[in-house]
Amino acid sequence: MPYDLISHRNALRKITSITLPQLSSLMLSYETGFSIADGGLYYRRRKASTDYCVYYYGHIYDELPFFEKVIIPILKDLYGISARVTKRPEKGLCQIVIYSKGLFTFKHEVIGLPVGFGNKIEKMPVSLISQGEEQLIELISGLFDGEASLTFLKRGSEVRYYPRIKFEMSNRGLVHEVAHSLRNLEINVTNVYERRKLDKRTRHTYVTWYFNVNGKENCSELFNILHLRNPKHIEKYKFWKKHESPSR
Repeated sequence: MPYDLISHRNALRKITSITLPQLSSLMLSYETGFSIADGGLYYRRRKASTDYCVYYYGHIYDELPFFEKVIIPILKDLYGISARVTKRPEKGLCQIVIYSKGLFTFKHEVIGLPVGFGNKIEKMPVSLISQGEEQLIELISGLFDGEASLTFLKRGSEVRYYPRIKFEMSNRGLVHEVAHSLRNLEINVTNVYERRKLDKRTRHTYVTWYFNVNGKENCSELFNILHLRNPKHIEKYKFWKKHESPSR
């Protein structure tokens, strides 16, 4: 059971009516990208009924504004759903949980998302990226808002001035496909690398795949093309642009 979602059933109302967007909707592509990165589908059979759940989760300390100011309005505009954010400070999480068979079915059977966490998907949904390049860009933008990180390296300097954007997920095929798509958009990305991390407590080795976008020109081009919405990325980027040295 992901993050004890069903245990919060009484605090959430079941959605009985939603609006279904066209597959060509740019907002749908963005929301789906974020859903793959930081969301999933879940159902639980009961004796007389079945609970169908669509959920999104993030870190409460740096993603709560993103959930409240970006994801909540998107869900309202896209599906007509008045969702709310549940704060789970004891787990360091914020989440949105929607009980709706209609939304679950649309995402699973029409868009093609798997049941479970988004990390089960190995390719971007053909139902959306086949709509055109704009839909592809929006879907990647949603993925980046969920799973990318922006850091700055010293590179021989006393200050951290050199930007690096890392995109990392456990979906090997998906990471390769995103890297290939960005190259087709003329954004220079590194090769895809494997990373293994041993959890000393459980003795389980977690495997992820990642690539980087390095340097001023490449990072600026990525931001110009993807139009990221997550405040934690935007604020870092704006601060860097304001204080960057013209000679670097």
